[in-house]
Amino acid sequence: MRLLIALTLLVGSLSVQASPDWLPSTPLLAQARVLDEQSFSGERRYPQSPLARISNRLRMEQSVTLSGEGQALYLQVPAQLAAGGLDELRRDLQGQGAQVLYWCRGRNCGASSLWANGIFANPRLTGADEQQQFLLLRLAAPREQYLQAYYLITRGTRPAYLQAEQLQAASLPELLPTPATLLAQLEADGVLYLMPPGVVPEAGWLQLLARTLQLNSTLRVSLQGAQAEAWRDALQEQGVRGSRLELDAGADPGLRVRWLR
Repeated sequence: MRLLIALTLLVGSLSVQASPDWLPSTPLLAQARVLDEQSFSGERRYPQSPLARISNRLRMEQSVTLSGEGQALYLQVPAQLAAGGLDELRRDLQGQGAQVLYWCRGRNCGASSLWANGIFANPRLTGADEQQQFLLLRLAAPREQYLQAYYLITRGTRPAYLQAEQLQAASLPELLPTPATLLAQLEADGVLYLMPPGVVPEAGWLQLLARTLQLNSTLRVSLQGAQAEAWRDALQEQGVRGSRLELDAGADPGLRVRWLR
């Protein structure tokens, strides 16, 4: 009996081992239990669009495929802390300069079973489609070669489960968020702070912001930054109505986009 109790305590202590130092220090993760930890190397593919199965094959319109080395964690999270989803974690990492490349919630992510089995090869992550979230970020300098991915699945009042991964890429091309991701952040936070080159509107960011605003044709925003007027003119050339764009004072090197509710 004493041996059984000792083994039980040992297993329990292993399941609540200290989290790696690359995880953000948020309440969601402070009380998380590490259930499994693995290292990986080689190619990794992360979606930037909803998942679907077509002709029995996993499909996504857009993704990030990179080679490198990394770590994967499977964690159990208290249900009451998971209620807020990945919002606090996202804001914490953005406050450190990370850039969100993709963020989806609920059925907008596609089928949970495809995320669990097709992306993370972890069937324990399967749950209701409306109770899932995924977050993909690129870290800020001097760790700009790192990507982090988080997939959260909640199951009512039962514990939630989180897959967290960090990849150190051998090389990284230019990576931009999706229009849906920028719109989701704008709707959640009321503001976007973009840091593309601030001298002139850069083509990739310009097209991205125009497409973001075109997803909601009634949305009005103010533009603030050293080159806000140039951005406004360039967005109008991209087809965004001038009545939806206001200028605000400011000399930030980047561009701040605020939702005028």
